[in-house]
Amino acid sequence: MEDLDIKQITISDIENNYKNLGNKLFERDIIKHLSFEIGLFNKRNVEMDYLCIFKNNINIGCGILVYKDKRKKQEFAYEKQLVNLPNSCLLKNCYIEKPFRNKGYFSLMFSNLKQRAKSHGFEKMVLAVNKNNVNAFEIFKHLGFKPLKSIFVNDENFIVMEKELFDV
Repeated sequence: MEDLDIKQITISDIENNYKNLGNKLFERDIIKHLSFEIGLFNKRNVEMDYLCIFKNNINIGCGILVYKDKRKKQEFAYEKQLVNLPNSCLLKNCYIEKPFRNKGYFSLMFSNLKQRAKSHGFEKMVLAVNKNNVNAFEIFKHLGFKPLKSIFVNDENFIVMEKELFDV
């Protein structure tokens, strides 16, 4: 029987290479990238929920929910592009490791992130997916995200997508 668990991870956990969790989660370059990105979010005075999903105590994926106070205008920068969406939070770096894909783990993790967003009082979730990542685009479309606009970051085309968190 598999043991699944979703845990909120702190920047200290990342910096300590998740020693507190008893296993190595990612390769060092990914840890550096996530630490850098989380550090940037902290400097922008935003809050975040950084979640990892574990199967039998092995990390198989992660996702970051980034937000400010729900009463304030949400501004999320993709380089010089700005996404201004009131009552929205941002979904970042959400993925499942390749050997564990197509088994429902992404939906489970996304459901947890969605519940956290709702518990913070947000009505919408927004993300940007690389236009060349057709698989991710289709997954998010299947989860109810709708394309809003295209933006360019470092000569790459991203599609900004949005999802209503409450049934209409």
